[in-house]
Amino acid sequence: MAMRRAPRPCCAAPAAQPTASAKVRQNLALALGLQGKMGEAEQILRRELPPEQAEQNLRWLRARSTPGATAAAASAPVSAPVAAPTPGGDTARTWNSLQGG
Repeated sequence: MAMRRAPRPCCAAPAAQPTASAKVRQNLALALGLQGKMGEAEQILRRELPPEQAEQNLRWLRARSTPGATAAAASAPVSAPVAAPTPGGDTARTWNSLQGG
């Protein structure tokens, strides 16, 4: 009889591990925010980014996750969130790039 493994909690996911790159952790924050898990997304963003960038990213997520938001509100000119530069010298990227913008 084989034993079943208990499901791993979200924080055990590879993206939540301290050895994951900043890019991976910020992508996790984006995914969590888009799922409506703003508390978890906020914790990650505030750990990963300077305060002004974290707040900008949170505003972007909130503008897209407000229940009942109209299409106009979701596309309102909220500054695009940015990711911190990576240690390899990559330039900062925006989450708008995920939308093809």
